[in-house]
Amino acid sequence: MDIYDYADTIFSKEDFEKFTKLLLIDFTDNKQEWENQNLEEYLSGIWGFVMGLEGYLNVKEGQDIKPTWKLFADILLAAIVYE
Repeated sequence: MDIYDYADTIFSKEDFEKFTKLLLIDFTDNKQEWENQNLEEYLSGIWGFVMGLEGYLNVKEGQDIKPTWKLFADILLAAIVYE
């Protein structure tokens, strides 16, 4: 199962733990497909995506966002390519 498909199945801490392991494996096996290939770029991608999170979640700016394990996974996935 690829990491994007698995991310849709995350509902618990245990699911997220498995996801982070799969994310590491994907980086090792498919690094050439990752836009952000070092920690600085990856963290910048996380920051950029989180700055626009309201648009991704289709909520009004300033509206309270309830974090979930799936949302954490979505943020980490987005940082693969988000600039």
